[in-house]
Amino acid sequence: MMYQRGNGVPASTTDAFKWFRMAADQGNIRATNYLAWAYANGDGVKRDGAAAIKLFKKSADAGNAQGEYGLGMMYANGSGAMRSDSLAVLWFRKAASQEPLARAELTRRGLTQ
Repeated sequence: MMYQRGNGVPASTTDAFKWFRMAADQGNIRATNYLAWAYANGDGVKRDGAAAIKLFKKSADAGNAQGEYGLGMMYANGSGAMRSDSLAVLWFRKAASQEPLARAELTRRGLTQ
């Protein structure tokens, strides 16, 4: 996070990605989520929707609400996979009990949890 935010070192999304990759390789799910968002947005790495989906799925399969929300966003936007409102809603609902952004996304779509 130091490189990501530039705390005490020059900010570098490329260096942040490298360190988050090492943490994710050791099983850190928060780091896995960071990598997924980095791939989704092209932060420090070339944009790769398929890689983002794979990492969000790994996180979601571990029960992580941010991974579930991220997977929902990928399906909602058709990034890295075919757009699927039904799959997006499925993942938003899984995340909704723990992730406020997922609840907001369901509300925005006029759906309940």
